[in-house]
This record gives sequence, structure tokens and C-alpha cells, in this order.
Amino acid sequence: MSNNTTIAISGATACTITGNPDLLGLGIRLTIYLQTITTALSAAFLDLQNDYLQSSGVTFFIATLAILIREVSNNSIRAPEASCVFWLLVLLVISLQNASSVRSRAYSRRAFRQALLVTACIYGAWFWFVGVNKLDRQAKRGKEGELCEEWGMWYSRKQDLRGEEYIKGQKIIYVILTISYGLHLCFNAVNLLLVLINGEKDQGDGSNTIAAVIKGLKEWADETGSLLAKFVVFMITGGFILLVNGIFLSTVVPVVELQIQWNDIQGLQSVDSVGQLTPLVLSVGMLLHVLYSILRDKDGFKEDWEKESAEEIPECPRKIKQAEQHELLERDSRYLPGED
Repeated sequence: MSNNTTIAISGATACTITGNPDLLGLGIRLTIYLQTITTALSAAFLDLQNDYLQSSGVTFFIATLAILIREVSNNSIRAPEASCVFWLLVLLVISLQNASSVRSRAYSRRAFRQALLVTACIYGAWFWFVGVNKLDRQAKRGKEGELCEEWGMWYSRKQDLRGEEYIKGQKIIYVILTISYGLHLCFNAVNLLLVLINGEKDQGDGSNTIAAVIKGLKEWADETGSLLAKFVVFMITGGFILLVNGIFLSTVVPVVELQIQWNDIQGLQSVDSVGQLTPLVLSVGMLLHVLYSILRDKDGFKEDWEKESAEEIPECPRKIKQAEQHELLERDSRYLPGED
């Protein structure tokens, strides 16, 4: 391939693509970006709420993947659009995996989410090995003639999206992701099977590497009894999650936005449809909820610090009454006639 990657592809012409706003519109992109931030914050600061907040990300992930599969199978999407959607799915995959690895306790939840991630990665690998060549590249759909230029970003450079170097890079990404998440899936599936065989409660033990390190740091902080140590450990563990998700977010956003610009994909820079507005409003609401919970310490380190000094919750009055009645029956039974 030529060193000047922005030279026009031989036999191709610049085309204007009419994008699908309900798949790649501004509202959808912002929803995924905000979902990544929300997932990172909840994993870093909200231990109890994290599993439930992840569910919204999983739901949106499934919906986006299902629409992409339909569009590709119908050949109603261009390769640059599909490439952008795949980058967004990779962002969701990594953010959900990071949060699940660090916080999720139940093996069933981890296994289910990782099964979804593996499915998406396998589909991504199939697309770059086979599917991309099935998509229409004609300047006029369904008619033989000029081909459209299709651009992608790889190694911070503008490259032919169907060129050997770009496609090879995408293949490597999805093969690595498939193997990595496949191993995670096998690990959690085996542990879940052992839990079911032994008849134990599926709570998980956080035995993955990252969660084990975090658990060890928290136990050390608890042993010291120092509020400063707890605060430092909390910021280190929370900061790690935020750092990883921040790196991927800052990488994917420029790639997606530049590919939309380079390929002149129209109709994607406004939020003017219900299909975009609904998930965007929900994602903004969840982010505000997470920020509010963090600021109010409704599910954070402050709750752990105050646990020992908190007053004990009184027993349920009904249980107290039942215990008193049981005690009276036992006492009365000692004086039943004929027992003396």
C-alpha cells in the first residue's frame, strides 16, 4: 500500500452516503459515550448499584447489535457505517467487561454478559473476514459502475477501509477479543456449573485477577482501620476503572467522528427522531442518577466507614410477637393437666 494513505483509491470516486440516524445518529453516539462514562463511574463508586446499572448498557448493546446484523444481512448499510458501529460496540464491550470483572459477584451474570460479548466478537470477526466483501460499494446502489471511496482510521492514519492493512488490523482486534472473552466465559461457566452442582448460592467470589487485587487492597485498608488508607485504596481502585474506560473512550470517539466526516455520511449530526431521543434522554438520566448517588454517598466508601458505628436495626415487631407467643406456649405447656 502506498505511504500516502489519503491518495484516492484506484477506480473509486468520492461519494455521499445517507446514513441511518437510528443506528449511527448523533443521539445514538452520545448515548453510547454517556453509557461508557456511566458504567465506569458506577463500577468505580457504586458497588451495590453497579449490576443493575450495567443491565441498561447490556440492553442497548443487544439492540444495537441486532439492528447491525439486520442491516448487514439486508445489504442496506455501507461499510464505513458498519465500521463506525463496530467501533462503538467495541467501546461498549470493553466498558461492560471492565465493570463486570471488577464488581459483578454472581457467576451467572458474568457468564451471561460475556456470552453476549463473545457473540458480538465472533460476529465482528466474521464481518471483517467475510461480510465486508458482501456490502455494496457501487456509487449507485445495485448498478455496475464507479466504486465509492471508503475510508477508515488505523494507527492514526486515514486508510482505505477495504485495504489489506485496515482489514488485517480489524481481524486481529476481533480474534484477540473473541479469544480473551471466550476464556473469561469458560472460566465463569465452569464456576457457575460447580456452584449449581454443589447447591451453593451463586454470589461469586471475585476470584478474577482485577477483583482479587481490589479485594486484597480493601481488606488491607480494613485491617489498618485508617480512614486515610481506605480513602487512598478507594481512589486507586476507582481511578483504575476510570482510567481504562477513559483511554478507550478517547480512542474510539475520534475514530468514529472522523470516519463519519471522511466518508461524508449525511443525516447523522442531529437528534431529530424518537429512535435517538429516547435512549439519549435515558442515558442522561442514568448519568445524573449516578452522579447524585456518588455525591450523596448513597452507595460508596462512606457507607462502609459508618457501618460499625451505625445503630443496629431493630427486629421486626411481628417476629418479636411470634417469639413471645412461642415462649408463652412453651411455659403454659408445662402446666397442662395430667402432667404433674
